[in-house]
Amino acid sequence: MVQSVELLFDDELDAHLRAQWQALTAAGLPGQDRNHAPSNRPHVTVGVATAIYPRIDKKLAAVTARLPIACTLVGPTVFSHRTDVLVRLVEPSADLLELHAEVAGRMRDCPGRPDNLAPGGWTPHVTLARRLHRAQTARALELLDWTPRPGTFTGLRRWDGDARREWRLG
Repeated sequence: MVQSVELLFDDELDAHLRAQWQALTAAGLPGQDRNHAPSNRPHVTVGVATAIYPRIDKKLAAVTARLPIACTLVGPTVFSHRTDVLVRLVEPSADLLELHAEVAGRMRDCPGRPDNLAPGGWTPHVTLARRLHRAQTARALELLDWTPRPGTFTGLRRWDGDARREWRLG
């Protein structure tokens, strides 16, 4: 399992993204709201490792001094493998990229950090649906409104995939 560090959206953007999840599910597509766990919420992952030690958590909590940070949801993209993952991109503002680099620096001693989350290789996004087949992806792209939407990142949380629990940092 993975350990992650995630940015949380303000209430308005959170509600908008949940509405997009629900629209997908209502259309018979696998929207993220199919996961009913209380910890399931729209977020942008800024750090991942196979282990994040408590001493690192303390360092990560200091990153919350940068919050809130303005953000803008922009268009879609699709990550493909056997099936598709539909995501909504987040505009990579200077403030967001600086926060991400700071998280990466504070996590440098953590094992199992994937290259695609390293500064310069990271794509800021929020997941809308997983395990889509191509026809479903095309339908989802037509269904949702992709108008840019401004908002704010207001919180930073840790997710422990092994223990299946979350907590806020800072």
